[in-house]
Amino acid sequence: ILLSLTLFSLSWTRRKTWLLAAGTFILGVGVTHKVDFVWVIGGIAVAALAFCASGLVRRLTARSTIVATAAFLAGASPIVAINLLTGGVSFAPFVTRFVTGSGLPRPPFLESLLTRLTQIANILNGEHLSMLYAGSPIETGLLSWVAPTALGLSVLGVFLAGRLDPTQRSALRALWLFVAAVLIASCFSPTVLHGHHLMALFPFLHIIMAVFLIQLTQVLP
Repeated sequence: ILLSLTLFSLSWTRRKTWLLAAGTFILGVGVTHKVDFVWVIGGIAVAALAFCASGLVRRLTARSTIVATAAFLAGASPIVAINLLTGGVSFAPFVTRFVTGSGLPRPPFLESLLTRLTQIANILNGEHLSMLYAGSPIETGLLSWVAPTALGLSVLGVFLAGRLDPTQRSALRALWLFVAAVLIASCFSPTVLHGHHLMALFPFLHIIMAVFLIQLTQVLP
């Protein structure tokens, strides 16, 4: 994700279509690796449209759109081919859950959201990674809540953002919107709400906390 966003940023500043294509190709590879990656693509799209829609309209020509789409499909070609040959096997859980209405009953949205927030806390305090690689949770006492608490306090960063320059302010709010979009989309997963679904947010959550700490140094005496 970070590599594709870096390529998008370079494409924006240098006006190079091949950099845009490289970024969308990497996103396609992400979808091939795991179809749930479309949540991340959706989150990027929501943040981009919310904060630079007019710029996108000016920059995206028919040629660049076609090239970017072709590059994405090239990256996603294995999963596209598999679904064409199997009649959409990757989307079978979605169809079962939301179209036919069969399978296990879906929990209410607020219950799913609470589950996802708990999973984010477990990712930040190390419990998820410990269970994933060691098979047992780590015991760190109150220290395990330092990062989740810092992220919660980082919500204040949105209100402190008035002290940042316009570009930094938009970037911070775009980050929060991206995280929120992915989080909400993940609540509608047609399968069990596994914690690894949110690992893609791991670096962005830390970037948000880092920005918040920088903001504090600017406002505190």
